[in-house]
Amino acid sequence: MDLIVLLGIVFVAGFLVLISFRRIDFPSIPSLIFSGVAVSYFIHLSNILDILILGISFLVFYIGLRTDLDGFRKVGSESLNVSLIQIAIAFTLVFSVSTYLGFDRLTSLYIALAGSLASTLAGTDIFNQNLRMDLHHGQISNASNFVQDIVAVIIISGLSVGLTVSGLNSALMTGLILFLAFIFREIFSKRFHKLVKTQELRTVSMVAVFAASIGLAEYIDISIIAAVFAGGLAFSRGSETEEFLDDLEPLKDFFSVIFFVGLGALVTTPSYTTLVIAAVIICSVLILRPLLISVVMLIDGQSARKSFKTSSNMLQVSEFALAAVIIAWSTGLVDGHLKDAVIISAAVTMAVSTFSIRHSDFIYRKFSYPFLRAERVLEYSPKNIDLDNHVVLVGFGVRGQKVAEELKQKGKEFLVIDYNTEHIERARLEDVDYLFRDFMEKGVLEDANISQADCIVVTSDHKEIIEKAVSVDNIPKLVLVDSEEEAERLQSQNVKTLLESEVVEDGLKNRVFDLIDN
Repeated sequence: MDLIVLLGIVFVAGFLVLISFRRIDFPSIPSLIFSGVAVSYFIHLSNILDILILGISFLVFYIGLRTDLDGFRKVGSESLNVSLIQIAIAFTLVFSVSTYLGFDRLTSLYIALAGSLASTLAGTDIFNQNLRMDLHHGQISNASNFVQDIVAVIIISGLSVGLTVSGLNSALMTGLILFLAFIFREIFSKRFHKLVKTQELRTVSMVAVFAASIGLAEYIDISIIAAVFAGGLAFSRGSETEEFLDDLEPLKDFFSVIFFVGLGALVTTPSYTTLVIAAVIICSVLILRPLLISVVMLIDGQSARKSFKTSSNMLQVSEFALAAVIIAWSTGLVDGHLKDAVIISAAVTMAVSTFSIRHSDFIYRKFSYPFLRAERVLEYSPKNIDLDNHVVLVGFGVRGQKVAEELKQKGKEFLVIDYNTEHIERARLEDVDYLFRDFMEKGVLEDANISQADCIVVTSDHKEIIEKAVSVDNIPKLVLVDSEEEAERLQSQNVKTLLESEVVEDGLKNRVFDLIDN
C-alpha cells in the first residue's frame, strides 16, 4: 500500500472518530485506538509496523524532552517512595499471578511491566486538561511518572534482547547512557538553548537529536526506546523547554495519531488468552496500583484526600510498556495474544483514568471512608495552629499575597491555607502562618481553628472551595470574585464580595480590612 494512501486512511479515520467521540467528551487516545480497530481491514501489518515504531519512538523522545527535573526535586522524596515501592510490589505480584496462570517467564515479565507502570504522555495530557499541575498531588504524580519512566527504560533494554547475559549488559549500558544524558543536561543543555533562538532552528535541531539518538541505538546495539528517551532528557530544561515543546507539538500530534490509530489496527479478535492477560493488567492498573499508592502515601504521612487524588492520576498503562511489547512482538519475542491484551488494556485504562480525574472529587466523596479510616489509624498529624481572632486566608496566589500585605500592614493575624507548593514556599519565606493542605479535605477547618477565627477570605477561584467556605456557619465570609453575576449570587447568601477588576484597577487600599472589620 502506498504510504500516502496509508496515512490518508489513518488520519481520516482518526478525524471522524475524534469528531464523533468529542460530542460525548470521550478521551482522545482511546478514541484513536478504537478508530484503528474500525479500519484494521484496510491496513496491513507490513505497511504500518515501521511507522508505528517510529511514532512511539518520537513520543518517547518528546516525553524525555518535557521532563522537569526542577519540579521533580520539589517532591523527590514523596515521588520516589510512591514509585519504587508501588512498582516493586505490583511487578512482583503481577509476575507471580502470570506465572501461576501458566504464562512463560518472558511473557509474565511483560505483563508485569504493563501492570506496574503508569503513562507519562497520556497522564500529563489529561492533567493539562483537568488538573492543576501546580497542586501537590499533581506534582507528585508527574514526578512519580518520571521515576517510572527511568525504571521502564532500563527494564525494557534488558527485556528487548531476552533473558540472557546480553540483556543484563544492555540494561547496564542503558543506565550509563541515562547517566551521561543527565550530565550533558546539567553542563551543556542550557548553553545549547541559548544558541538556538528561532523556531526553525529549534525544530530542526530537535529532529536532528531524535535521528541521532536512533542512530546511536543502532550503533551501540541498545533499545531505540532507551536511546531516544535519553536524547530528549539530555536537552530538557523544564520550563525553559516550553518553546521547544510548543514547536514540536504538531509533530507530536502527528505521530500520536499514527501510533494510536496504528495500535488499534493491530488488534485482532480477542481470544480467551488475550482476555485473561488483559484482565490481569486492568485489575493491576485500576485496583492494585491505586491501593498501593494510597497506602504508601498514608504511611508516609500524607492526607487521605491527597493519597486518593494522586492514585487516581496514575491509572493508565504506560506507553513505555506499549512500546516494549510492540517491539518484542515485531521481533518474535512474544506472541500476538500479549500484544492485543496490552493494547486493549491501554485503551480501557486511559478511558477510565480520564473519567476518574474529571470526577475525582465526586468519587472521593462516595468512597472516602476507607481512606479516612486508614488516615486515623496511621495517625496523620497536620500542623498545629494556635491562633485566635485571626483571618483564614484561602489561597496564596497573587490575589492572596495582596490580601496578606494589607493584613500585615494593619497588624491582623492570619493563616494561609494552600495546596500549591510554590505558594507555600512563598509563605514560608515571608514567615507567614500556613497550612499546606487541600481546603476540601475533611478536618482542615478544625485544624485552622475556625471556631476562633474572625473571618474567612477566599482568593481561590475554585468553585468547590468557594462553596465550602460559604457553607461555614457563624463566621463572616469575604470572596474575591471575577464577575458581577458571581458577586450578586454570593451577596444573596450574605457573603461579602470584592471584584477582581476593582483589585487590579484600584488596588486594595484597605478595602479588605474594612470589609472584614465590618
